Amino acid sequence: MTIDQSKVPPLVFTEGDDELTVRYSNRGEPFRAGVELSFRSDRCWVAVLLEDRELRLLHAKLGEFLGVKP
Repeated sequence: MTIDQSKVPPLVFTEGDDELTVRYSNRGEPFRAGVELSFRSDRCWVAVLLEDRELRLLHAKLGEFLGVKP
């Protein structure tokens, strides 16, 4: 299934001066598409691109931590 990125707004969570943004993204050379998690605070900014396989692994691991059965 292809997702039209322009129709899915980013999720933005803030607490004080800190911000977490979750959005669909892609990067080139080689082309990779996935979800970008960006963390911003008054001290630093970092962004991580998770591809489909990595998202599925993260989903499974979070489910284990939270005790949710697949």
